Amino acid sequence: MSNLRLCFPPMEGQVNCMHSKLMLLFHPGYLRIVAPTANLTPYDWGEMGGVMENSAFLIDLPRKVATTSVGSKTVFEEELVYFLRASTLQENIISRLDEFDFSPTSHIMLVHTIGGSHTGNTWRRTGYCGLGRAVNALGLRTSKPINIDFVASSVGSLTDEFLRSIYLASKGDGGTTDFTLRTSKTFSARNPNDKDQLIHKNTAEEWKDRFRVYFPSQTTIEQSRGGPDCAGTICFQSKWYEGPKFPRHVLRDCKSRRPGLLMHNKVALPPSAEVIS
Repeated sequence: MSNLRLCFPPMEGQVNCMHSKLMLLFHPGYLRIVAPTANLTPYDWGEMGGVMENSAFLIDLPRKVATTSVGSKTVFEEELVYFLRASTLQENIISRLDEFDFSPTSHIMLVHTIGGSHTGNTWRRTGYCGLGRAVNALGLRTSKPINIDFVASSVGSLTDEFLRSIYLASKGDGGTTDFTLRTSKTFSARNPNDKDQLIHKNTAEEWKDRFRVYFPSQTTIEQSRGGPDCAGTICFQSKWYEGPKFPRHVLRDCKSRRPGLLMHNKVALPPSAEVIS
């Protein structure tokens, strides 16, 4: 297919997993950007009888009236280009983004994860640090407790520390609070980015009562329309669940409102302030 290009990001060094999903669909009059939750497998995309449920973020950006017009880039566009270059997408494709108007993205942010080591200030732009940066840039940072409902189709070896970092990032922290909690030998400690803020040893400890992770149980898998044979992209290992540090209390059985379908969505629902159970 002459009009299709696949991008295979570098996997050297510390990188052992590449799980991002992104499509750039160039149409004559617009660019469609799609971030699907589906892997490139038939059952993820509704084939094989429709056994798997997925979702997608989609936005259409119109072609500029004059390609020579120059305007300031939105943060969304800057982060998209940054991610694409880190993924080693061909530069001639990246340059085509300049042909389209990104102003409709001025109110949204792109959060990516780029594997490997990050030097200088690049760590601020990706992973959960990038999430906190995005929340802060959108004016959504809060010091109040929040709730997080996280729908997942792959669960790894979770720890209290990791979920706390996601909780803090969802509140708009760019990573410094989490770093201080992990590395400081004495408390209270001052935030490196805000000397007026004291970080206590129990900072953000309320996450334990305010974080839920939705993942299908073995029973839900077995009773699904496609059964275990069509659940290959639903990933979890019993050794992680049985590990001494795994926060089992956050797990909830994930069931689609459409009976028999497995959910391969990845969604962090908007935070709320009410205590959850």
